[in-house]
Amino acid sequence: MSATANRLVEAGYVVRHEDPADRRRATFALTKGGEAILEKLTAAHRDELRRMAPLLKPLLAQLQD
Repeated sequence: MSATANRLVEAGYVVRHEDPADRRRATFALTKGGEAILEKLTAAHRDELRRMAPLLKPLLAQLQD
């Protein structure tokens, strides 16, 4: 497993589910704590995009030309 995945599991943000049929495969699911962090990050990113929108709109319009 990747170091990042291991750190997320250790921090309690995700749980790992090993595939009994294929030991090379695992799936991950967010915990309540992981969901809370994701909600905070999503809100922060949304706020940042809203602040940047006036700058981004003209740049995106130039790309469409």
